Amino acid sequence: MKTYLLTLMMLMMVSAAFGQQGRGQMVQERVEAQRVAFITQRLELTPEESAKFWPLYNEYRDKQQQLRRNSRSDRSPDNLTDAEAEKVIADHFAMEENILDLKRQYYQKLKTAIPPSKIARLVPAEMEFNRTVLERLRDRRN
Repeated sequence: MKTYLLTLMMLMMVSAAFGQQGRGQMVQERVEAQRVAFITQRLELTPEESAKFWPLYNEYRDKQQQLRRNSRSDRSPDNLTDAEAEKVIADHFAMEENILDLKRQYYQKLKTAIPPSKIARLVPAEMEFNRTVLERLRDRRN
């Protein structure tokens, strides 16, 4: 019950911010609020666990997105020489290694907030949420 109240409060705070921002920002924040509610429910986080978990998780996601942004190639893979293609591939592998290092680092940090059994359910919950969002987008387009 406490988890649902916490989730409801988060959704209300986000919806209050909607009136002050553009439509694209509103959609993004609504999706993030739904992600918080979904993952909180799937992991069965207590309010105390949520208070510790979400700042760490958000920090992790921000760093992961930054690593991915920094490694994007501006070049189309269709017009690369072999040497350029090898560099793009090597850069991609380096980025994946950095992300794996980041995951290991944040696993240790997350263990201070929630038990490993809940951390183990995090990746499947993220995948299920992403799949749900993609299905909704496909349904809207059709």
